Amino acid sequence: MSSERNCFEGAKKVIPVTGCDLYVVLASWDGDGPTAQVSLAIFVNPLVSWIWTGGALLLLGTALTLWPTPQPSVSRVAATAPRGGVVT
Repeated sequence: MSSERNCFEGAKKVIPVTGCDLYVVLASWDGDGPTAQVSLAIFVNPLVSWIWTGGALLLLGTALTLWPTPQPSVSRVAATAPRGGVVT
């Protein structure tokens, strides 16, 4: 006999609640029909939204840093010196 845990696609449900994330996981299902018993594991993870906010801020700072700075245009214009002026 060995222990095992099977995870199925769609078995987790994340319910965003203001200020925290609530995870509801189907832990077990015993029986069929109206006498079926279901066990749920409920996890409350407060402050997870700060992780997403920090990631967005990091991405924004990276994009701002990599943004090209405008280069001043340099053009030479030939000009004549005024009469009696000194040309160096």
